[in-house]
Amino acid sequence: MALGDTTEIEVPLRESVDVEGQIGFERPEDASAGCIAGTEVGLVPDGFTPQMLALGSPASMDGRFRISNVFPGSYRIAVRSLKQGCFLKEVRFRDRIASEAFIRVEEGDGPRRVTLVVTRRGGTLEGTVTGPDGVPVPEAAVVVVRRGDHGPVAAVESYASVADGEGRYKLEAISPGRYRVLAFKRVVSEEFLDPLFWQEQDGGLDITIEAGGAIAADLQVVR
Repeated sequence: MALGDTTEIEVPLRESVDVEGQIGFERPEDASAGCIAGTEVGLVPDGFTPQMLALGSPASMDGRFRISNVFPGSYRIAVRSLKQGCFLKEVRFRDRIASEAFIRVEEGDGPRRVTLVVTRRGGTLEGTVTGPDGVPVPEAAVVVVRRGDHGPVAAVESYASVADGEGRYKLEAISPGRYRVLAFKRVVSEEFLDPLFWQEQDGGLDITIEAGGAIAADLQVVR
């Protein structure tokens, strides 16, 4: 094609929709405005990497939320900043429980409604991080990542904490399931969300979190 020639290209436009819903509690005794105060509900695209954009919206004090301009595709529901030991237990979409908190958004009229069920029966993980010499590592980064059938899957679910000046760490409100736990002297912000990051990591500890359970695990930094 010669310089200056033009070609007409048709780019199909997809219609966006709104995803709205309500955060509810598994048990009446779990209900607390403090649990969801400042909470944000997000939609993480399937195959997410740190370079991709996730959509999100703050939840109101009574648990309502609305995420606008969502294009068709598969997304994982993520709830950030739950407090008082609460965690997301279940996602209900189209009258059924969404597997691994994934929903499929398609074109059509009207908003898509989602119900999120939270509970306080999360697990706790705590311990001390040391170096190869057994000396505690202050301010080490501890990352807990959900394990899938083929290894850690950080985009599905992950938790992170920084140890104190004596290498002690504690993570609370971890949803039940199988996880890989690793400790690092330093982790660049959210680099553990990149699937390639986990292909380069060896070591760590595999754990299973039970509802309301507590695990004590001392860790050694892997790098």
